[in-house]
Amino acid sequence: MNKQQLKNAIPFKQIGFTMTELLMALAVAGVVVAMAIPTFKTMINTSQMNSQTNRILEALNIARSKAISSHWNAIVAPTTSGNWNGDIQVFLDKNSNNAVDTGELLQTFNDPTDLVTINSTYTSRITFTPDGRGVAGSFNVCTPSSITTPDYRRIIVALTGRIRVQTATETGVAYSSTCP
Repeated sequence: MNKQQLKNAIPFKQIGFTMTELLMALAVAGVVVAMAIPTFKTMINTSQMNSQTNRILEALNIARSKAISSHWNAIVAPTTSGNWNGDIQVFLDKNSNNAVDTGELLQTFNDPTDLVTINSTYTSRITFTPDGRGVAGSFNVCTPSSITTPDYRRIIVALTGRIRVQTATETGVAYSSTCP
């Protein structure tokens, strides 16, 4: 049999989906997407919480390092007094006025999100001295309470200047008493 005879001997079959098969595939895809959305939201909140935690950690570490290397006090402060949820500045305080002046600014950290809130025991600033010491206190980085499993991280600054991070399970303190 040659190709022409073979082609004529096999009946033509249409290829594609029936309407029923298409609707079933869409229904299955819809169920999978509906199941994935809560997990995706949790992943986004965790990512944003980690981003905010790292932003504060980086600011604190830069300030402590610069205070030690420059022999000046280094300060971490929000650009809007008392609002740690906004932008944060790191600067050397060469004239001891607790304010950023010309030539003192080291870095500004922008606030990437409004979904995560930060509260702190520091009202307006934290100062690191040339020996690396800081004022003891903490920051709480909190996810929104409206999500399924709200969470927080606590950044602790010891009097010695040591900076460390605790998760909610490590602190043993409930979310509701830490994050307003």
